[in-house]
Amino acid sequence: MSSTAKSRSMTPLYSLITCCYWMGFAVILGFASVYLLAKGYTNSQIGLILAISGLVSAILQPILGTYADKPTSIGVKKIVLICAGLLLLTGLLLSAFSRSQVLCGLLFGLAIALLQLLQPLLNAWGIGTVSAGNKLNIGFARGLSSLCYAAASAIIGRLLEKSGVGLLPWLIFVFFLLLGLVGFFFPALPPAPAAEKTKSIDFFGFCKKYPAYMATLLGCLLIFISHVFLNNYTFQITQAKGGGSAQMGIAMSLAAILEVPVLMGFSFLQKKKDARFWFRLSGLFFVLKNLGTWLAPSIGVFYAVQVFQMGGWAVIAIASIYYINELMDPEDLVKGQAYYSMAYTIANLSASLLGGRLIDTLGVNAMLIVGTIAAAVGWGIVLIFTSKKRGKSDD
Repeated sequence: MSSTAKSRSMTPLYSLITCCYWMGFAVILGFASVYLLAKGYTNSQIGLILAISGLVSAILQPILGTYADKPTSIGVKKIVLICAGLLLLTGLLLSAFSRSQVLCGLLFGLAIALLQLLQPLLNAWGIGTVSAGNKLNIGFARGLSSLCYAAASAIIGRLLEKSGVGLLPWLIFVFFLLLGLVGFFFPALPPAPAAEKTKSIDFFGFCKKYPAYMATLLGCLLIFISHVFLNNYTFQITQAKGGGSAQMGIAMSLAAILEVPVLMGFSFLQKKKDARFWFRLSGLFFVLKNLGTWLAPSIGVFYAVQVFQMGGWAVIAIASIYYINELMDPEDLVKGQAYYSMAYTIANLSASLLGGRLIDTLGVNAMLIVGTIAAAVGWGIVLIFTSKKRGKSDD
């Protein structure tokens, strides 16, 4: 990367990329239930679609991460642009085949899988840019993304009440077209040095090299299951509290807005405690948010519970990126981010299947009880295995 590129801040461009991604995230995963219910799918069928999409993504994430870490790969930038291109194409196809229930389910599932593939790549692209000596405030970019996610959630919720779900495919097209256009102008990561070419390791080698980290991911998986329950079935939860899609959009918007101060101020938090401390603390707030959602007797209280987003998802979303970067050797950076995202994807798969089934058979409250227990157990595991300074060994 040129010295000119290093002298200017990469934050504005990276912020635009992540804003487009998280607005697309709001459209695809935030309103997945709304879209698929409108297409005639049951909660259990929606869970199956989400689970299959998660399985495909979970399989591909470590494969793509391992490939991206190789000096001979086409690079993270080109992989991101290809994924964005496939997503905008998926949006067009969803609009073209809107009358086919089967094709809408398949294409929306593809969009979910591609969306989940993109996240670790964007994280690695950002932290890799910082590691290469460039000026980039990832916390600011992620905070601005939450504001965009909040705005998108609130606006989309209102628009769907007036225009219907036919608008969603076009929003997918627009957001990922913009991501691709902005990403085209963002600098690619420098290739790995020739000396690193012999250091590439497979999954089992990675587990042996970072055993504590892999154990930590088990705890994260359980925490993420609780988070996915709340995210993927927000519409059903909102209905159980007496609301609809507009109230769902408000709740999503509140949660996203509350993330912003923490994300933008994370550099300040890091001066007080390291990323590992905040990573560990976040688990408590996942427990509190699930518990509060379960016990909330009304929409008003459900809105208030969103405050726990500040210490939960807001913290782990940024602390995990720095924590993983501190643990990983440079040649394992993308793999480390990919395995973390794979844990989320497997959680998405598990929670999608289980959540839909629990709602259809036992109701929303049963799902929230299970989510609270999963968050508590996961937090305990994270506390145990992140107690070591580095995840590379057990000494």
